[in-house]
Amino acid sequence: SVTTAATIASNVNAYAITQNTVTNANNSNYDITFVDGTLTVNRRPVTVTADDKTRVYGDANPTLTFAVAADGTGTSRGMYNSQSLSGAVTTTAGSSTNVGNVSITQGTVTNANNANYDITYNNGTLAITARPITLTADNRTKVYGD
Repeated sequence: SVTTAATIASNVNAYAITQNTVTNANNSNYDITFVDGTLTVNRRPVTVTADDKTRVYGDANPTLTFAVAADGTGTSRGMYNSQSLSGAVTTTAGSSTNVGNVSITQGTVTNANNANYDITYNNGTLAITARPITLTADNRTKVYGD
């Protein structure tokens, strides 16, 4: 067998693969020379997606949230060992932003505190809908001919 110091929780780095019990003790027909190898732990790909939100024109923005998950392509596995990313997604929309769709962007969600992840970010959409209002005409009277 061979051995390495790397474990399932090892950080991104290169780790030596060294001779452990590799010998020719059971077969004298071979003169074994062992050359160390390298196990490279790469960044774990994760996908961060801003959750789509809706609000009415004139109201405050709802709380903006995001999810970290596998992306369905087999390349993103989500966070390891219940770890999480910190930060907040953001939008430029204010209460006076007109009706329409506005992007919810990455904001401060980064891997700055954990270099073991390679983040792909998907924007979300803040849908701003029309504010419902009711206009009621005031009752009036007039004299015939006026």
